[in-house]
Amino acid sequence: MAAIFRRSDEVGHVNARHGAERMVTEHVIALGLHLAAILLALGDVRIPPDLLVALGASAAEPGIVRPFSRTQELEADALG
Repeated sequence: MAAIFRRSDEVGHVNARHGAERMVTEHVIALGLHLAAILLALGDVRIPPDLLVALGASAAEPGIVRPFSRTQELEADALG
């Protein structure tokens, strides 16, 4: 029974296009972090751009990505 529920949950993710939503969210976050790194590099800030992007991505995970994932799980459960 659990296998059937899990499969219907995955169908819900596909029907709701969660994979595409997740890719767009992650690309927007990465773009914003890279723009911030470029702007800081133009000034007197001496933070390596790769470090800024890595720290920003780590900060975005609990604040943006995880809540978004929970919302998608609830939506997939309702659809499946």
